[in-house]
Amino acid sequence: MISKSPEGKMEETILWKKNDPGPMCLDPWRRNLYVVETFKINNEMQDKRNIEGSWNEKNSEDIGLWSTMMACNLDNKNCGIIYGSNNSVVHSVSVALREGRLLFCTKFWDLERGLLMTSFLDGTEMRVIRRKMNWCGSVAVDEAKRRVYWTDLVLNTVESVTWEGENHHHVNGHQNVSDDLMVLF
Repeated sequence: MISKSPEGKMEETILWKKNDPGPMCLDPWRRNLYVVETFKINNEMQDKRNIEGSWNEKNSEDIGLWSTMMACNLDNKNCGIIYGSNNSVVHSVSVALREGRLLFCTKFWDLERGLLMTSFLDGTEMRVIRRKMNWCGSVAVDEAKRRVYWTDLVLNTVESVTWEGENHHHVNGHQNVSDDLMVLF
C-alpha cells in the first residue's frame, strides 16, 4: 500500500507483504490507518471445518475466508491486530473520531446474517450493535447524531441505528436503490 503527498512528489510505503488488504479507514487525529486483511484457509482447514460442522451451505460466499483488522500508525509504521476471527470476514470499517470507536460489519460463517459491531480503537470492549443485517456493503458514522449508517447489498437499502443499536430505520423509506451501494460522511 503506497501513500502519496498531495503534490504527488513523495511516495511512502505504508504496508507491505500483506495478503489481501481490503476495507480501511483513517484516523487523522491519532495518525492510525485501520486495515482489514483477508485470508483464505487451506484445504486441510476447510475439510476440518466441514467435519466439525462449524459452517453451513447458506453462508458459502465467505466459506474459506477469514479476516483480521490492524491498526497501523502512520508515523512509526507499527501495526497491531485489534480484531481477528478465524470464522468471519470484515466487509467494512469506519472510525468515530471524537468517541474513539470503530464501527464495522462482519459476517460469521455459522450465522445467516451479518453483524454490525463496535469497539474502542484498540479493539477492546467489542459489542454487537445490530444482528439483523443481510450483507453489509459499507458503513458510515454520523458523530453529531451518534448514528451509524450501512448499506445492505441484498436488500439494496440504506439503514441506520443509534450507536446503542436502537431506533432502526430505512433511510430511503424502504425503496430499493441501485446495486453496489456505498455511504460516506
